[in-house]
Amino acid sequence: MLHAVHPTSEPSTSIERFAEPEATTAAPVFVGPLESGLRHPAIALIPVILLVAAAVAVGLLREPEYTSQARVSVGRVDVPAYTLQGVVVGNSTLAAGYARAISAQPVVATAARETRLTEPEARSRLSASPVPGSTLIRVDAEGDSEAAAIQLANAGAKGLIAYIEQIELAQQQTGLLAEYRQSRDLVDEARRRFARLQESDEKDTARVRQARVDLELARLRTSGLKTRVRFDTAGETGLNNVLQLLAPAVEADSDRSSILQRLILIAVAAGAVLGAGLSLVRANRGLRRLRRA
Repeated sequence: MLHAVHPTSEPSTSIERFAEPEATTAAPVFVGPLESGLRHPAIALIPVILLVAAAVAVGLLREPEYTSQARVSVGRVDVPAYTLQGVVVGNSTLAAGYARAISAQPVVATAARETRLTEPEARSRLSASPVPGSTLIRVDAEGDSEAAAIQLANAGAKGLIAYIEQIELAQQQTGLLAEYRQSRDLVDEARRRFARLQESDEKDTARVRQARVDLELARLRTSGLKTRVRFDTAGETGLNNVLQLLAPAVEADSDRSSILQRLILIAVAAGAVLGAGLSLVRANRGLRRLRRA
């Protein structure tokens, strides 16, 4: 019996052996900010350049503010050497208190009148502070120009001196008036005592002579006090130079340079962040497309 012969089929392995391999594509990998900037330096730098240019333009076109400074000395220094340390400490304390008076209405009114500013404007542009470890007060003033800042600083310092002297003078006059009234009462008492002794039988005794001397001394003291009160009221006696304009303002500093540096720093920081973000988006554009697919 004849058997049918079937052709032998080749194993599948031989087919796979001669089959062409399929092309494989690598998956996109996330690129970090530093590498993104290195791959796309133009995209990273353009925001920095643009923002810095804008900052420079704003800083140069902006009207600068000027600041000037005057210094006021508190108290006298021509004192005995053994009391100098205590005087300096006391005057330093006074300087701290006097500096707070820069915003007082009489001070502001004087400064506003001399600089032709309104009182709110003068108050907002004036400030004062004690110089640490000294008997000095620093009066700072701001202005739209160098001359305006200098003028306001000197006007503020003069107004502060006049205001403090007025307060001290009023206190001094109050004390003198009280002393004068008391001395006048003593004169009246001495006069009555002398009159009583004269009316008595002891007209030539030592008590009458002493009463007459006491009356004359009381009159002289009262007359002296009366003269001091008149001179102080007329402003003819000073306060031993409690405050002096030690260093008037002669120059002013502009804030253009400091503001320009600050704007440039802000522009560089903002531009760097923006440039890093743009370059990061550009470098990972393929990854974004893959996620969408």
